[in-house]
Amino acid sequence: MTPTHKTRKPIDKLTEEDLKTFPMWEYVLDEEGDFDETYVRPLDLETIPPDSYSISVAARYTLNCGAEYLGFVMVSTGGDLVEILPGFIFAGGTAVGLPDPPPKDAMPGIDRGIDLTRANLPKGMNLPIDQILPANYQLLVRLEGEENLREGVAS
Repeated sequence: MTPTHKTRKPIDKLTEEDLKTFPMWEYVLDEEGDFDETYVRPLDLETIPPDSYSISVAARYTLNCGAEYLGFVMVSTGGDLVEILPGFIFAGGTAVGLPDPPPKDAMPGIDRGIDLTRANLPKGMNLPIDQILPANYQLLVRLEGEENLREGVAS
């Protein structure tokens, strides 16, 4: 299927089927007259391009209990570093958000709102938190110029 104007949708409306059809989605910031800042469009590419920001990339998650789920992560390749942030896991047809890692400058004992997302995980996935996290993920698309799929941990 070729991406068209009709394939744009709010990021919170992405489905497992969307990610199976198009494993990469980007925000439509250049089309804000037609769509608001929550809308994404599929990228019909084989690899994650350099100098990209906030690309939603399909990923396979393996929970701490061993269960596997499809989801997506947020990938930015602009600048000197590749940044990959946990995004969402599809559980029962619903996208359940994963906590972002604490900021590198976070002081011990200071809650920066991360536990708010973590608190919703057991309810959204119908599992205790220790069976969900840590969750390993593997991107389903390679970064341009790399041979292996990137992997990481959401904790």
